[in-house]
Amino acid sequence: MAEAEILHDLIEADRWLERVRQQREHLPEQDEFDRLEESLRNRVATIRETEGAAARVRQAYEEQAEQAERLRQRHRELERALHQSTGSRDLVAIETEVRSVAHQCDEADERGLDLLAQVEDLEAAIQEQRREVQPDLGRRRELRETLTALRWSLGEEAERLATEREQLSDRLPPTLRARYERARVRAGVSGGAFVVDGRCDGCRLALSPLDLDRFRRRQADEVVECPSCGRILVS
Repeated sequence: MAEAEILHDLIEADRWLERVRQQREHLPEQDEFDRLEESLRNRVATIRETEGAAARVRQAYEEQAEQAERLRQRHRELERALHQSTGSRDLVAIETEVRSVAHQCDEADERGLDLLAQVEDLEAAIQEQRREVQPDLGRRRELRETLTALRWSLGEEAERLATEREQLSDRLPPTLRARYERARVRAGVSGGAFVVDGRCDGCRLALSPLDLDRFRRRQADEVVECPSCGRILVS
């Protein structure tokens, strides 16, 4: 195979290799996965906030229940004292405290019921939030599996292309290969470019009439570089 043909194939191989690498790094599924991850982080934070609120209200309910139980215990003690009292003065005092404690018991029970209702509402909200997040969790698992498979497949393709491009590169004369590699490092992607409609398709700049004429009249073993980007020009 002529050097020009090897250069042509090497340029194509380098460009395809770059496309595969770029595709592997910029998968549309990754963008969706990232958006989904952000959404899930926000929704999980909301669930945790609701769980925190529920825990605080549940604690308040338990404390209220303990207070209500102490009041009921006090009310029972006062009822026993009332039945055992013989003095009219003690009887009036005990009856007054019984009424007061009974009122406090009613208030404590009302507060307890209100707190219990809040706990139930918050727990229901947590369950609903968890149900709503399930489809996104499933989609995240699907995307993770898809991304793993795609990256593996594209990685295999990149390795195959890299092997092919090295084989092509090894077929070039050492001097020409060195010039190509220097141009590739300097310009990126590939060390060569095609001349299309009088332009270097690497840097997209038009060649001057003199450079274009020199390229067209080059000898078979002559190497012409783009004066703008330094890539080796190939038909």
